[in-house]
Amino acid sequence: MRFLALVVFAFVLVAAVTAQRGRPHHGGGESSGPNEEFSTCKRQLVRGSHVPPSCRGTRLCTADCRQGCFCKNGFFRNARRLCVRRKQCP
Repeated sequence: MRFLALVVFAFVLVAAVTAQRGRPHHGGGESSGPNEEFSTCKRQLVRGSHVPPSCRGTRLCTADCRQGCFCKNGFFRNARRLCVRRKQCP
């Protein structure tokens, strides 16, 4: 009986860990900073690779879909990795 209980416990533990790994880490805004939002599929403007819009300038359009925290509309990522308004860009 103890062996069966141990097997069931191990199965439940493995299932819980596996389920947690598949979930995005964005609950409660803990991974998003000020003026950022989490997106499961963000199409962004990039220059050559997956670079979010920044204070550095114009980007080319791509259809690639990315998951993570992104600057809200009207905000750009500066050199300190903060989302700021265009007028706050150097």
